[in-house]
Amino acid sequence: MTDALELLGAMQFADGLFPAGGFATSNGLEQMAGGRRIPGPRLDAFFAQEIEGRFGPFERVITVLAHRNHRAPDHLIALDARVERMTWVSAQRTASAQAGRGLLMAASKLSLPGAAELMTRVRADRLRPHQPVALGAVLAMAGIAEHTAQLVAGHRFLAGLANAAIRLGLTGAIGAQQAVTRHRADLARWADEPVPDDALPTSFSPSADIAMMRHRRSDARLFAT
Repeated sequence: MTDALELLGAMQFADGLFPAGGFATSNGLEQMAGGRRIPGPRLDAFFAQEIEGRFGPFERVITVLAHRNHRAPDHLIALDARVERMTWVSAQRTASAQAGRGLLMAASKLSLPGAAELMTRVRADRLRPHQPVALGAVLAMAGIAEHTAQLVAGHRFLAGLANAAIRLGLTGAIGAQQAVTRHRADLARWADEPVPDDALPTSFSPSADIAMMRHRRSDARLFAT
């Protein structure tokens, strides 16, 4: 694949129109905000917390390992089970699985090599798959290089947070784009971090986890988490 085709592919998968999940979750932001507008610095701190505590050491690592092993369904199943065990909040597990299934279904409709076979595993209930597992595998099927795949995953993660903030009325479109711009360097830094084949993903975002646990008791909710 040429550099131009890879860039166009990365843009396609990074685009919010592509069904790769993220639109139904706020990572606890809805509960934290409680309907009140959040000052820019506090919103920035939340974005940084989620990038450093969840995306970089957890979702990014899972995406990379799935990318490397996209032709090994049994490995993907084991990786998927790890995500299931490490995602404490039930609503987040459900949302992640729904997003991953939708992503893999879209890849199958696009006739990406290997997608149909993975969908067979999904239908046999051996693979959910969780969103970062599906995303890593699908980006590899599409010929997106590993480093670029991390940037696509990072952009989708950050854009999902920004989109949630806009829909909750916590910031405007320009404010959200300013936040995304400020955190691009964080995503680039994480993408340069090596991921060994035996890497153990870790996640530490306690305030978001607690907010998501409380969120399920809310009577009126815009987001699943």
